[in-house]
Amino acid sequence: MPSTPSIPHFYALARQLDEILNREGLEKRWERHAKMRDLTIERTSAYARPAGDRKHASPTVSALEPSVKTPDAIRNDMKKRGFTLGGGYGDWKLNTFRIGHMGDISIESLSRMLDVLSEVAGA
Repeated sequence: MPSTPSIPHFYALARQLDEILNREGLEKRWERHAKMRDLTIERTSAYARPAGDRKHASPTVSALEPSVKTPDAIRNDMKKRGFTLGGGYGDWKLNTFRIGHMGDISIESLSRMLDVLSEVAGA
């Protein structure tokens, strides 16, 4: 069946590949994602623990199990403050929330969100 490709997506992909490969650099991008993972786990340790084994924690998203409030309460309070956190999946759906730290997210913007999250989580 003939179709028209989504041309804007090709332009967006080309722009992101240029940013990753020619400006930031692939190795530096991986390093930034790993730093954001470590920052997230460190800054949330007073009120949440990583879901699963820490040595397998993703550099692109952290699934956290809070100890103070329910994940839904945390996500709802963060939404009121302008931040969107993901819900858990599968067996962890009711016990976890997720923080994405990939792509164009900067360490500075993640840090600002983690400041607000500390207030919301009661830590």
